[in-house]
Amino acid sequence: MARGGDAGPSSQQVQQTQADRRKLREDYRKLKDRAAAQKDELLQPESHKLQEALLEADALHQQVRKPREQKADADLLAQLTEVTLQAAKQLRPDASLCTPTAFLGRLMTHFTGGMDMEEEEEVSPERFDWQNAGRMIGMPLLASAPGITCMLGPLDSQPKQRKQPQQRAKRKRPEEQTNPDEIVEQTQDGKEKETDANMTTMFEILRRNHGGIPFERLFLNKKSFSQTIENQFSLSFLIKDGRASTRKMDDGTILVEPRNAPSKEELGTGKAETSAFMAKFQYKDWLDLKEKCPGSDYMPTRKGANEPAQPPRNGTPVRKGQGKFRPRENSYSQQPVEEESEEEEEEALVVNRRRKKQRS
Repeated sequence: MARGGDAGPSSQQVQQTQADRRKLREDYRKLKDRAAAQKDELLQPESHKLQEALLEADALHQQVRKPREQKADADLLAQLTEVTLQAAKQLRPDASLCTPTAFLGRLMTHFTGGMDMEEEEEVSPERFDWQNAGRMIGMPLLASAPGITCMLGPLDSQPKQRKQPQQRAKRKRPEEQTNPDEIVEQTQDGKEKETDANMTTMFEILRRNHGGIPFERLFLNKKSFSQTIENQFSLSFLIKDGRASTRKMDDGTILVEPRNAPSKEELGTGKAETSAFMAKFQYKDWLDLKEKCPGSDYMPTRKGANEPAQPPRNGTPVRKGQGKFRPRENSYSQQPVEEESEEEEEEALVVNRRRKKQRS
């Protein structure tokens, strides 16, 4: 039955009158009455009455436009569906009219020109009309696919080749992972060892030179301004620990002398006091000291001494703690400040922060 979306012209295209609708409903009633009266005949497999009733119902369905006629069409469809279901139930395998032998016999009778299988024992395959059987059975089920008259896309295009998946090499886990905190601690330990070694060297120099060493000559390094600053820090640590002391002579010279460090008991009872010094030292002062202090330096030059060619632009004060001695009245500390290089200023600041952090 051709039902569903293909329902014929719309109501806007065909206008039905009341008389047309009344006649359509009357045709539905007649078909329903006839199907009910001929129900037994519709159930017979040999009869074509059921197929004729379905075709007539489809023809009436094409004229339906209003809900009232749709109700009549639905009632007729339900009635014919029930009849079809009963006919299908009669085609069960144990029925005498639907055995494989009976089915083949009916095919032979229909497609061999009315030959009776009971009368003829042998049947020639050439007598069976296979072309007619294929057309009758296959045409309602098979339909031709629509084709196109042109080819889309370039004719010389090649199929894309699938890329082969590449396996990534497995990463090897390091045998030993280094903790960044440990690296920082190791670096700080190395700096502290370097500072302690520098303090030990300076203390040994003081012990070998009886009578003291001039203050500016002790920490001066004519080859490196930064090592001069580091030597000042080492000297301040020695004074703070009580292993060195300063003494001002009558001519204004300041001498540095070694001494024995006080014990914890002396510090606790107040018999001994710790002291420190604070001095302002700039790049210009270092240049003046190089000219005013002839001879070799007391402190040896360590590796990595590389001074900039230009002097720094800004003065960098170097201070350590608070104490009794402040050698601010030396000639080199009263010189005017000239422009200094940014590299030298930054280097001195880094050294200052590092020393304060180590002794904090």
